[in-house]
Amino acid sequence: MKKLLVTILTLGLATPALAERNLKRRVELRNINSRVFNTPAGGSFDFGFALNAMMAVELGSSDYFLNLVSFDIEDLGMSADGISLVIPPMDAFGNEVPQCILDRKQITMTGNVTSFELSNSTSVSIGYSPSGDSGFGIGGSFKMEKAKLFMDLGAYHSSDFVTYGPVGIATGAHEAKTQTTRIDLSFSNITLSPEFFKTSELSEVTQKAARKALATIKEQVDANENLPWESVVIKVAEPKITIQAGSFDGLKKDDQLVVENIYHQWEGEPCKSKYRGTSAGTTAVIQITDVRGTEADAIVVERVRDGVFVGDRVRVHQLVN
Repeated sequence: MKKLLVTILTLGLATPALAERNLKRRVELRNINSRVFNTPAGGSFDFGFALNAMMAVELGSSDYFLNLVSFDIEDLGMSADGISLVIPPMDAFGNEVPQCILDRKQITMTGNVTSFELSNSTSVSIGYSPSGDSGFGIGGSFKMEKAKLFMDLGAYHSSDFVTYGPVGIATGAHEAKTQTTRIDLSFSNITLSPEFFKTSELSEVTQKAARKALATIKEQVDANENLPWESVVIKVAEPKITIQAGSFDGLKKDDQLVVENIYHQWEGEPCKSKYRGTSAGTTAVIQITDVRGTEADAIVVERVRDGVFVGDRVRVHQLVN
């Protein structure tokens, strides 16, 4: 596994070590657009629905990405031990922390399927491509031998909380081909349902494209030193601090993280305009004491200055092996 070089702000903190573990990046998967797949017999199949479901499955089984988990701001008004908190949460400067700060994602993914075609032994195809639909003159059945999918999947780094365009992460067109055992699609007798899709060779080519696109995005994120792993403080009930990352993200007990105070500011309406938040600097090093699926509790082990607040940014300091 590739080593993660951990970096922190130098404010008198101890020099971190190399970590053998990677923490997962939280991802918001937006809709991947695809045209409806029309069959020669006049039926149709919602290929876009099947593709988005496949992408969600691949993200769920990834060792590098994690589907975004939303936190209801109303639920943050009471900690587990009954200590009342401020509602709505406030940042280090006394400003309300909007919902999008707590729904913290690092990467947003979206995309388009540019072509999807099934071919037989004579290279006759059905499906669609930029040049138009094909295969409407071949009759009511089709013996498929190959499936081919081109998909553009774009990924946008979300360190500014609001996504407005690519920041050095974008996949190109990915071609995923599969040579299948010959299958007979009798379009006059069957409907291409999601159940049929999952048990047919059609799902294999879709899975290949999804995995290839995610692998490309991972490579580009790893190669960019300006895209470190991040999380956010979601509860503060001193001495306990709760962050939006847990065992699902790869955190373990005794991992140490750096907390930075953040000044949250937008050009216009919060969460719906360009984000102009800035870091007010490192405030503390925290150590994980309890890890749950999507959250973890920590205590301060080194304080640079007073004040850890809801909405503060969290980054890696040192991970245990």
